[in-house]
Amino acid sequence: MKDKINTLVAEQLDELEPSNQQVVMMGSILIGLNLLLMVCVSLYWTNPSIHQYLSGRPL
Repeated sequence: MKDKINTLVAEQLDELEPSNQQVVMMGSILIGLNLLLMVCVSLYWTNPSIHQYLSGRPL
């Protein structure tokens, strides 16, 4: 009984494993979003016109 359950669990886990392409795609998207966020924050902090446009107050 225990062996039967272990084989069923192992088979289901193999089906849930993501493909290599999905892992690369998700990693690329995550890195891209992080870079975009860092650029936006750095522009917000260092560029007075962008800071004033978004917040309404001068830097």
